[in-house]
Order: sequence, then structure tokens, then C-alpha cells
Amino acid sequence: MLSLRRRLLFGTALGTAGVLCVAGFALYTMMRASLYAGFDGSLRQKAETLADLIEQEHDGIELEFAEADMAEFKRSDRPEYFQVWLADGTLVQRSPSLKGRDLPRRRAPEPEIRDAALPDGQPGRIVTLHFSARPDGEHDAPAKPERLIMALARDTRDVETALAELRFALVLVGAVATLASVGVLAWLVQIGLKPVNALATRIGGIDEDRLSERIDPADSPQELQSLVHRLNDLLTRLDSAFAREKTLTADVAHELRTPLAGLRATLEVALSRERDPAPYRKAMSECLEICTQTQSLIENLLALARLDAGWEAIQRNPTPIAKLLQETWKPFQKAAGDRKLDVRWDVAPGLTAQTEPDRLRLVLSNLFQNAVHYVDPGGEVKVEAIQANGTLRIRVSNTGSRISPEEIARVFDRFWRGDDAREHDGVHCGLGLSLCKTTMQHLGGTIGAATENGSFQVTISLPTNAGSD
Repeated sequence: MLSLRRRLLFGTALGTAGVLCVAGFALYTMMRASLYAGFDGSLRQKAETLADLIEQEHDGIELEFAEADMAEFKRSDRPEYFQVWLADGTLVQRSPSLKGRDLPRRRAPEPEIRDAALPDGQPGRIVTLHFSARPDGEHDAPAKPERLIMALARDTRDVETALAELRFALVLVGAVATLASVGVLAWLVQIGLKPVNALATRIGGIDEDRLSERIDPADSPQELQSLVHRLNDLLTRLDSAFAREKTLTADVAHELRTPLAGLRATLEVALSRERDPAPYRKAMSECLEICTQTQSLIENLLALARLDAGWEAIQRNPTPIAKLLQETWKPFQKAAGDRKLDVRWDVAPGLTAQTEPDRLRLVLSNLFQNAVHYVDPGGEVKVEAIQANGTLRIRVSNTGSRISPEEIARVFDRFWRGDDAREHDGVHCGLGLSLCKTTMQHLGGTIGAATENGSFQVTISLPTNAGSD
């Protein structure tokens, strides 16, 4: 691909050459018309002058200029030609230069000037006049003036020579002007691209350790300010992404260190002295529970990684919502019963959505798990589902929330746990709602959270038809 500099130079050269060609052609056309207009005017004027010198006498037609020394009609180099006829075509006189040959005669009465091939083979112009002979002043005027036809011809070599010189001058001036404009533009482009080069140098100096830097748009030309704004936006997103990556690495290390420390402590205590089988079995059960929790963390991380990388294709199918909700709730029924929770359902019958059931089940499972785990003992868990205007909305809420309205915006951040009850509970690591948000984005839906009167609510929305996305 050509560089911007070469594109500008090539485009300018082409554009300048095109404009000069059009202007040169227009100028040449006007000059040619002007030269030929002058040539034709001179030729016609001379023909009219010669016609005035033709008299009609009683004994015939007399050409007063026939005996004059008019060298242009006698010379061998570039001669001029004339010929005079009566109206009936009878020859009256022809110039010596014709050497017995005839000029073309036009019978139409209107004067005409046209291109013609001269007897010597040269290109020229010929004028034809129809006129009445002037009566002789020494005798009485004839009763009927004689009508005559005159043809006068001259070569156009002088005009064509002038036009050839004009063409050469136009081509030369056009080529010089094009080269000069390209040279001037090359200099101007070099100066004009300095801000671009400076911006490129500034961008090249920003690495992963300086992503917090921003480029001041005021230091760039107006044409580059939009690019600078977009670049600053990109740097902001990259800075946020790198910060999230660093935070994620630290959080994952912390989350994995906690269960590993638990495993080590349990095993060290169990191996510190000889014990009965029952304490060993209890220690192994605790280790198994820690392993299960760690596996859940790793599976959630893998699911998030796959979704972020787009490795899993989406295959949406019509899904009965009420049935999916009931099937997803079953694993949590025992825990809800043990905690004596009041579980309320408000699900309209016959609800369907165009979605992928397995991924939606993953989202609902996380919402149910959070609701059952964080609800206050003997509290209420409510599941609602409605469909309106082509959108399905499912809401899962639980009482006993201690999250403030100011913290709601962060509940979908990875590894964030604002509720004191969530800190170091050994079960939740702060990935559930983040996984739900990412999954809903891939399903073409939305998810939002709110808290009201001690009730924590999460609402998801899905399109009910295949065309909505």
C-alpha cells in the first residue's frame, strides 16, 4: 500500500495534470478559433476588395487588378489563388498560380469560408462570394448588372505554425507547472506531516507501564484531534484491561492460596500425631470440601476465559422457561428447607425464550446459589418471570442484603464481595455474578442488580425471538 505522502503527491500530480490539460485544451480551442477568425476575416476582406475592383463594361467584365503586379498570385512558393465566374459558370479570370486548374465553385448565394485542399496540395481556406459587378463610371450603367462568383484561396501554414508553437508551449508549461506543483507539495507535505510524525513518536513511547499517559489534543492539528481522542479512549480501555489483568492475577493467587493453606493446615494437624480413624476421616472430609470449592473456582475461571475468548458458539433454541427454572432450582431445595426459607414463585405459564438452555441454566444456578446462601435465616427468596414486548424478564431476589445502593455497580466485578457475609465464607469467591454478566452478554441479553428495603434483586432480560440480539 502506498504511503500517505506518495498518495498525496501522486494525487496532486494527477489532479494538476488533469486541470492543466482541461485548461490548456480550452485555451488552445479559443486561440485556434481566434486565429482562424482573424485569418477568415482577412481572407474575406481581401475577396471583397478584389470584388470591388471588378467593373462591368459594354463589351464585358474588366478586372482592374488583373494587370497589377500582385505577386501573391504569381509566385511559386505559397501562392494565393483566385478565380472569377459568371453566374452561369462561364470562366472570367483565374490567377496565374492556378496554371489552368480550377478552384471549387459553390453555387449557393451566401458567402462561405471553408477548409479546402489547394492545387499545390497544401491545406488552406477558401472563400466564395456572389456579387454584382460594379458599373464602369465612364459609360452608362448597364440595364442588368452581371452576377459574378469569386473564389479566393490561401494556405493556412502560418496559422498552423502558430498553433503548433502554442501546443508546444502549453505542453511545456503544463509539464513544468505539474513538476513544480509536485515539488512544492512535497515540501509542504513534509512540513504538514510533522505533527503526524510527532504523534507517532509520542505513541511509540507509550508502553504497558505508561498506559495512564494521555495525549493532549490541543497539541495536534484539528484534523488529528478526533484521532487523538479515539487514541486516548483506547489507552483508557487498555489501561483498564491491564489493571483488571493485574488485579485478576492477584485475586486468583489469593483465592487459590486460601484453600491451599486450609488443605496444608488440615493435613499438618492430622499428621502431627497418631490418631484414631475417625479424626482422620474428618480431616479427609474437610480436605475434600476444600478441593470441591477450589474446583468450583477453577471451573468458573475457565468458563469466563472461554466466554471472553469466544471459543464457544451460541446455538439458540426455543426454551420453556418455567420448566428450566424448576429443574435448576431442584439442587437448592434441601438447602432452602434446612434454612427454613420462604420461597415464592411468580412465573407466568407458557413462557419461552430463544436462548441456549445450558448457559441460561448456568446463570440461574449462580443466582439461586447466591440467593439461598446470602438470605437471612428464615428469610424470603422470590423468583419472578414475565414476558412483555418481545422480552422475557426473570428476577431472583432475597432478603437480608447488606449491600448499599452505592456498591450495587460493583457487584458484577470479578472477585468483588461487598457484603460482610461474603468475606472469607469458604464457599463464594466473587465470580458468580461476573460469570452471569459475561454469559448474558453472549446470549444477547442483559443483567442488572438493585437493592431495596434490604432485598437484593438481580434481573435478567432475554429476547423471545430469534431475530432479537
